[in-house]
Amino acid sequence: MNNTNSSYKVSLVGLGKMGLGYDQTNSQFAGTAKSHTGALLAIETIQTLNLVELDKPNLSHFRNFSIVNTYDFQTFSQSFQKYDLLIIATPTNSHLDVVTQLSNNHTFKYAMI
Repeated sequence: MNNTNSSYKVSLVGLGKMGLGYDQTNSQFAGTAKSHTGALLAIETIQTLNLVELDKPNLSHFRNFSIVNTYDFQTFSQSFQKYDLLIIATPTNSHLDVVTQLSNNHTFKYAMI
């Protein structure tokens, strides 16, 4: 993914406590990303960013201040998606289950776990 003229499609699974507002509420580090979500939003070459959360109450909270595509995991895993990078930022004990469910309907070039 080193071609700077390209744009990428990225899916982040697991918004967690950091992604649920830490970038918005902690002014001590204003101007820097403190979460996976914040870092991905700052990358200009990302054309499409899908944010996916396993916990529906967390997803509802995140949707209050997010302007990008947000999905609950069940809906997202059942859809057909093709993207360049999959980032799994869920608890370690759920990694295998997340990858297994997504590999049925999803195509991705790279995965970060």
